[in-house]
Amino acid sequence: MIPLVFLAAILAIILMGGFYFAVAYFGLKFLYKKLFRRPVDPMILMAAMTMGVFLILIGQRLWYHQQVEMTLLLPPIAVLGIMVRHIRMRSRRKS
Repeated sequence: MIPLVFLAAILAIILMGGFYFAVAYFGLKFLYKKLFRRPVDPMILMAAMTMGVFLILIGQRLWYHQQVEMTLLLPPIAVLGIMVRHIRMRSRRKS
């Protein structure tokens, strides 16, 4: 049986991650609406959030003079490719 302390820690991590995700998602969505005055595509918003998280991780590694592995650079490159492809598909549908 799993001790209650571990269950509480797991629940706290899940709730904290959900809270931070919600704040970032709805904060960026609100900011995008106020700046550009049009609705935001959820796919682009998720890609921007993912890019931001990985750029923070890379910046943290550089700040503390740790080695930056190339595997840390692969997810932002993949997300950037997905985001560019999605933007191109949207622009082709509109024209």
